[in-house]
Amino acid sequence: MKIGVIISPWGTNPEAENKLGGLALYAKTLPNVVAVDSGYYGPTNKDLAKFKEWIKENKVDRVVFASCRPRLFKEAYKYAAVDVGINKYLIEVIDISELCSYDEVNEAADEKAKILLRSAISRVISLEEI
Repeated sequence: MKIGVIISPWGTNPEAENKLGGLALYAKTLPNVVAVDSGYYGPTNKDLAKFKEWIKENKVDRVVFASCRPRLFKEAYKYAAVDVGINKYLIEVIDISELCSYDEVNEAADEKAKILLRSAISRVISLEEI
């Protein structure tokens, strides 16, 4: 089992990117996580192509997509993963918008994002293909 984690801010706020970088480092410590990318993944064809290529390069078979605005393009990313051979039910999407929205360090938001990420990874580990 090879889990890939994408952590994506909304926009290009450097402060949000710094906070998400810490979450990416944390993700690397979690079980079965073999690849982590933290960068902007939006709903454009270019971003979807980048996502597909990332899946192929890292040979992941499950994905956790953590985003500050996941509802806007959740389905697009699920279908992009299907295009490269991942069952769409082995993809978990989480909303980390609280972490992205604070201008300063907020330990409660950081911890909540870690809990959400850890839970999503546990969930994709427990899922079985049918």
